[in-house]
Amino acid sequence: MDAKTFDVMAKSLAGSLSRRSLIKGVAAGLAVVAAGRVGLGGVSASSGVEQFVIDYYDAIQKHQWSTAYGILGSKFHQKQTLAQFTAGFDDTAYTSVAIQHVTGVLTGNKYGVDVVINAWKNDGSPQAFSGRYFIGREGGVSKIVDASIKTASTSGLSPLCQASNLGITLTGDAGTGHRFGNLTATNNGGACTLAGMPSVVLRDSHNHELIRGKRESGTTITAVPLESGDSALLQMDWVNWCGASVSGSTKLSVSLPGSTGKFTVSPAIGVPPCLSDPGGTSSFSLRPWEAA
Repeated sequence: MDAKTFDVMAKSLAGSLSRRSLIKGVAAGLAVVAAGRVGLGGVSASSGVEQFVIDYYDAIQKHQWSTAYGILGSKFHQKQTLAQFTAGFDDTAYTSVAIQHVTGVLTGNKYGVDVVINAWKNDGSPQAFSGRYFIGREGGVSKIVDASIKTASTSGLSPLCQASNLGITLTGDAGTGHRFGNLTATNNGGACTLAGMPSVVLRDSHNHELIRGKRESGTTITAVPLESGDSALLQMDWVNWCGASVSGSTKLSVSLPGSTGKFTVSPAIGVPPCLSDPGGTSSFSLRPWEAA
C-alpha cells in the first residue's frame, strides 16, 4: 500500500496513532508493568521517595526551573531565589541522575536517597557528583529537604560529541498520514557522548521555519556513549500539516546541547497531509538519542 492510500485511510482513523505506537504499544505496555518506574540513569525505581529525586532531575532536563525549585524544601529556598537557582545551570548542557540506594527512615523522619550524578558543561566537558538527598515533609508536603553531594571522578565519562565529528544520515518513511525520519549520527572522532535533547527545526526550501520538534511524551532522555565508529539514532514523527503549502524539499536544522555545534540535513522528511480541519495543530515529535 503506498503513502497516498495510507493518508486517505488516516482521515478515518485516530490521527494520533503512529506506526510506531501500533507496532510497539503492546510490548511497551508489558515492559512498563514489568520494570516499574525507571530512573533517569536507567535504574529501576518504585513509586517511593526516590521518585522525588527523579522528578527533580526530569524537571531540570526539561528546563522547568520553577517545578524543580518547588521540589526543594525551605533550606534550599533560604539559600537562593528561583532566579539564582536557574542561573546556576547556565553553563550546564545536560544532567542525569542514577538512583543507587534508598535508606529507610532516618533521624527526623527523613529518608535517604543515594545517587550518582553525571553532568556536562556547555563546552562538552564532563562532571560527576555523588552523595545523598534527604526526603522529608514540610507543611504536610514531601520535599527534598537536605542534601550531601560531593564531586566525584569523571573517569569513564567521555565529553559531549561535537557536531563537526559526526557523520549524519537521514532516512524517511510514511504511513497513516505520518512522515517518519530516522536520523543516524556516527562518531568519526574520539570517544564522546550524545546526551540531552537536541533542538530540531524543520524548514522549507527558503529556510522559513515550519515546525519545531518536541520530545515524545513518556520518553526518557539518556546519555549515549559512542566509541569511534559507533552510531546513535534520533527518531522523528511529523503529522497533520495544515499550514501553508510547502514547495520544494524540507530541510532539518539540528543544534546539539550547549556549544557543541549544529548541522543541517537536506532534503529532510516529506510533508504530511492535513488530517483535521484547516488550521489544525501539527505535531513533530522526537524520541531521545538511543544506540543504533
